[in-house]
Amino acid sequence: MAGSKAQLNGEARERSEEDVRSARAFARAEMWHSPLRGTAFFMRAWALIPVVHGSLRWLGFDKTVRWVERVPARKRLLFGGEIKTGVSPELGERLVAMAYRAHLISGNCLPRSLVQVALHRRDGTPANFVVGVRKVGANDRGASRIEAHAWVERPGRREHVGFAPIFNSAIERTY
Repeated sequence: MAGSKAQLNGEARERSEEDVRSARAFARAEMWHSPLRGTAFFMRAWALIPVVHGSLRWLGFDKTVRWVERVPARKRLLFGGEIKTGVSPELGERLVAMAYRAHLISGNCLPRSLVQVALHRRDGTPANFVVGVRKVGANDRGASRIEAHAWVERPGRREHVGFAPIFNSAIERTY
């Protein structure tokens, strides 16, 4: 009986809902312990929103992604030691969502992810920009629809299991 309970608990942890809840709890704990970093990330996200939207509109996807990927990491030194300036991708996602709620410009997953990955690059936090697709139910003619989604993930971790990645900045870094 105890073995089956442990197996059920193990299976429950593998579910994406549990992963999302634990990521949110981690983000809340991180924000609680480092509110100044979170506030700075939020303010920079709010300021970067119109820049990313303008870049997507006037330069297009390819040039905007190249620009975001080339954002240099900022180093801050104090008394010979490095100060950690970044936040985790989980907290970054929440802070960018908050910045969009406080902004006049609204955005879907693509500009939100680009804002987030640009800020992580600036902070030196490892994060990859990923675009994925999935097939959605058939319409009245029997044809399936394709749905796309953009997100930011930690290197080496697969965040959105339901989507097949078609672009990953970790792989596409050839420019």
